[in-house]
Parts: sequence; C-alpha cells; structure tokens
Amino acid sequence: MEEDYRLLSNYDENKFASHGSCSGFEWFAYLNHYDSTIFKESSDTQKEHGRKNHRFGFRKQYFQAINSNTQFRKRVKYPFVVATGQFAPGGYPLDCFVDALRSFFRTDDIIRNLPNETPIAQVYKGKDLILPLVHADFEALDFMKFKAEQYLKMGCRSVTALFIYRIKPGVGEKYPSPENYPYFSEYDFAGSIDSMDSNEDLLGALVKGLEESRNKNVYVGGL
Repeated sequence: MEEDYRLLSNYDENKFASHGSCSGFEWFAYLNHYDSTIFKESSDTQKEHGRKNHRFGFRKQYFQAINSNTQFRKRVKYPFVVATGQFAPGGYPLDCFVDALRSFFRTDDIIRNLPNETPIAQVYKGKDLILPLVHADFEALDFMKFKAEQYLKMGCRSVTALFIYRIKPGVGEKYPSPENYPYFSEYDFAGSIDSMDSNEDLLGALVKGLEESRNKNVYVGGL
C-alpha cells in the first residue's frame, strides 16, 4: 500500500512526499520523482521537483518531516540507524545521509555505551531499525523485503526505510531507466549553522554553532 502525501491539504516542504507499507517494513520518502519518459510534465510535477531546490540542501526540512509525521513517531520509539552504505548503492552521498541520521537519532550514543564485541543480533534486538537509502524503486523495495525478514529474525522491533526519492512508476508499475534517476549529492544533505556567537573567534564560533545546530536537530521521540 502506498500513500501520496502531496495530495494532503497541509503538504509543504517540511513533510514527506510518500509513504508505503510492505511485507515486514514501512518506508518514507521526502521527494517524489516523476520522470519525463513516463509522465507528462505539468505544473504539479514541476512544483514537486522544485521541493529539492534549497540553497543549503534539504537536511533541515527532512528532519522536520520526520518529527512532524505522526505515523513515523508512533512506529519508531527505539530508533537505531543501520549503516546501509556498507551494502547499498549510493557511495559517499549515502554515507553522508547515514551519518546525518545517526546523529539525528543519537545512534552513536547507543553504540558508545555497548560493551566491546557485542553481537549484532543483540544490538538490534528490540530496536526500531532505520535504513537510509537514496531511491525507492522496485529493486530497492524488493531488497528491503529481504533485509526486513533478516532483521526481524534477529528480534528487532520494526524495520523502516528512509528514502530521499520515491521513483514513481507509471502504468503497469513501469519504472524509468536508472540513468534517468535524479542525482543526489552530499551537498543536498549538508549541515548548516543556525547562528554564530559574535563574541567568539571565527573557529570557536563555527565549532559552537555546529554543536548547537546538532543538538537542535534531533528526533523528538516516539508517540
């Protein structure tokens, strides 16, 4: 089952674009992509594609989309971000996405408090696992079914995929060629500094500003 959030009256840049549920997992995507090889261009698709155009990326908007989504917060009470860059396509930009979410969900704090050489099944047990990925297409969703089954057998509480793009299929679930998929770079998910202390030297102000921004951009918790 798939929901298109852009049809809701309160849809804006701080909301997810799509949500779906499959066997063993659910997924959320911040941007919908309607490829011109499948969909006729319209004012609606142009507006949707324009949601990614932020001067300093859309990291802040993505975090707000998570914190404002009731379905996500009811589902995810004990978050733990999986390092998907070790087995999924996406390269360095995906690693940046993963690192940002690990900070947002405080995953590294959990890891630091674990005894050395804790078995991975023990780490995942009772956790709401979050898998960051770039493009939600047939292959990615099919792959997620396999991973969800694997993780649920380890005793995790739930499995949720967080995508950048939902690649919208056409009639008959036809997807565009991967070479036409929208590009995602590390700059799209770059961090930003909300404010800088004028009483500090430049380096000190940068460090302090980054730390304050990091502390503000955190998961508000499950419902």
